[in-house]
Amino acid sequence: MLNEKVDFQFLQQFVVVCCILFLIVLWGSFYFFTRFKKKDDAYRHRFVDMHATDPETEQQH
Repeated sequence: MLNEKVDFQFLQQFVVVCCILFLIVLWGSFYFFTRFKKKDDAYRHRFVDMHATDPETEQQH
């Protein structure tokens, strides 16, 4: 009886730990993805600004 209770508690803790690890991995991947995307967008805007022609010269053409 005591052995089954210990196994159930261990199983419950195992499930809780797995859920927490899953949430941490999910949050971490989401955080790094959004951070990388922001960094990529910022780099892309900087690249476009650096190579973009002036609006005045575009209007003349």
